[in-house]
Amino acid sequence: MRTERYVLIVQWFIIISLGGFSRLAAAIDVLVVCPPQLQAAAQQWIAYRESQGFQVAVISPPATAEELREQVREIARRQPLRYLVLIGDAGAGPERVPTGSRASVVNRHFGSEPEIASDNFFADLDNDHLPDLAIGRMTVDSDDDLSMLLERIKNFERVDVQQEWRRRINAIAGVGGFDPLLDRVLEQATRRIIQSHIPEAYPFSMTFGSWSSPYCPAPERFSETAIDKFNEGCLFWVYVGHGHRHGLDRVLTPKGRYEIADNSSANLFRAETGSPIVLLLCCYAAAFDDPRDCLAEELLRQPRGPVAVLGGTRVTMPYAMSLLSLEMMQELFDGPSKTLGEIFQLAKRRMIIPEDQAPEFGSTRRDIVELAKLLSPRRDLLDEELIEHLYLYHLLGDPLLQLLRPTPLRIVSQLSPMDPRFVNVECDVGFDGELTIEICYPRHRFRSRPIFRDESRLTADNNDWLHRDYLQHQNLVCTKVTLPVQYGRFSTTIELPEFAKGALTVRAFLTSPRGHAIGADAVVVE
Repeated sequence: MRTERYVLIVQWFIIISLGGFSRLAAAIDVLVVCPPQLQAAAQQWIAYRESQGFQVAVISPPATAEELREQVREIARRQPLRYLVLIGDAGAGPERVPTGSRASVVNRHFGSEPEIASDNFFADLDNDHLPDLAIGRMTVDSDDDLSMLLERIKNFERVDVQQEWRRRINAIAGVGGFDPLLDRVLEQATRRIIQSHIPEAYPFSMTFGSWSSPYCPAPERFSETAIDKFNEGCLFWVYVGHGHRHGLDRVLTPKGRYEIADNSSANLFRAETGSPIVLLLCCYAAAFDDPRDCLAEELLRQPRGPVAVLGGTRVTMPYAMSLLSLEMMQELFDGPSKTLGEIFQLAKRRMIIPEDQAPEFGSTRRDIVELAKLLSPRRDLLDEELIEHLYLYHLLGDPLLQLLRPTPLRIVSQLSPMDPRFVNVECDVGFDGELTIEICYPRHRFRSRPIFRDESRLTADNNDWLHRDYLQHQNLVCTKVTLPVQYGRFSTTIELPEFAKGALTVRAFLTSPRGHAIGADAVVVE
């Protein structure tokens, strides 16, 4: 013990003497751990964050995770740290930043390894498992990697007129691999959970990897379609399903199997506008401790890839992933957090709260708990399953990433008393800009009745038909208008097409160089 203390004191003396830990007298809220060969490139990121008011200090990584944890805790005892940023790939050696590990109790029953690679090891300052710091790891290997990622970060945080992507959320779902009936139940449950907690003002698309579903394109074009959903630009690109270290699941059909995405197709992820935040709700895809770069790392390395990736380093488990997803949605849409790191940190902490203390998702959480008690191979370890997900699910990217939250846009819509084929729309415009109003079907509806798909449809001749059928069910917009508006009360009248009947959603999206605002209302056409 005396020798360990001596080594720690010597390390601190070297750090302070070399200026590696800057401005000890200042109130430091961001600690960066970065190998010496990347610190010159990291200065660009530091200057950018300091221009936003953050106080940043930098240290070089020690040889072991245990030493790094002690250094972080010692600094946190003296400074009001809020963020911990690790720059560099995981591993031993002077060019790496070590990661911690935790013995697996639950997910080894799901076929995982006995050890979980985890950076939560450093964010937990008081040994209660919960992250006390918002932590993220930028898994870059070179100055160029870091410069490209910084450029995407700046573009993500830059306010401009072209902000349509900021309200889009695109989900890609694999199948459970069970029997078709259970896969259909899982599809409906996933859609219900995600859709019911995403505000209607956000356009949401679901692409499902079951060939019999109307949400499935031609299976041969599934990978192309999933990647196109990324490339069009969106706030979140979410994958739910099976995964492995270097890829996602396959679409299985009676005629063959088709890859969704893997390391070899990562270079096809090229967002046109707005680099999405990627959520990989699957196993292994963020195993950044693997000697070969995992899928999450490969995506982050692309020049127009994601701005951040959240994913698991080991086998993920449905119960904990469902609760974590719910809490992330709560923090994103209704919470006060301004950064992705804060959202992720608070979601993890809230995930541990018992369901009777989480009124926002009371009924949904109870349903998830009951399903877990029915299906989990170790239903006696559900609490431990939640704790393990604190360790195995990670943010790869910048935890200080600013989420430009929209201003609420109050909108009131009603059918015209003179002619029910017209909708009167009124809203309070908070700033001059361009207003887009869409009248569309709610997410639970189809524009037309889905056509039954059987094996006879799975032919090359039917590929175009299957894809048109998929696109038709993706497009819920009945009519759309875009017009300039000025601050104050605004009203307009929009004509409905003949086919628009029943329950409809009116979405409004206001953009300007000052920011953006969104809102939604409902109207019923008898």
